[in-house]
Amino acid sequence: MPRVRRSLFEKDRISMTRVCKKCGEEKPLDLDHFASTGHVQQDGKRGIRHSCILCHRQRARERNSKRDAEYRAKHGVGYHTRPEFRRAKIKHMYGLDVDPDSLPKNCQICDVEVDYNICIDHCHTTGRIRGFLCRRCNLLLGNAQDDPNLLRRMADYLEK
Repeated sequence: MPRVRRSLFEKDRISMTRVCKKCGEEKPLDLDHFASTGHVQQDGKRGIRHSCILCHRQRARERNSKRDAEYRAKHGVGYHTRPEFRRAKIKHMYGLDVDPDSLPKNCQICDVEVDYNICIDHCHTTGRIRGFLCRRCNLLLGNAQDDPNLLRRMADYLEK
């Protein structure tokens, strides 16, 4: 006979309440107030957190802000936006040793001026750099899987 998984909140448990260990408030024992721990016991029951969802979220926010502060202290604010990081990334990915500020500022497809972080379009099979594009045009080519026939069919569709 197959084993039936018992629900976390069976009929006899719906009326139960639990006191949150963080805020001390007594709240109904349901998914709106207490989350599952994700741990499944041998009898099929799932564990329930001892702190309510609101306290759990608050603790997660505090933990994440502490991690962010430690990261900023180690790397500085906007580490990934600094020119030296961008230069190292371009050299690593494309083999170009250029100053990011010397890259073209206009998209080669739509001619829109890009304020920051122009995309370097390249062939995924050969690695050859094709040009410099804005994010929108680069994503369009990527979503079309760099297939010129598909892009022509898209243009034909739009011109109907």
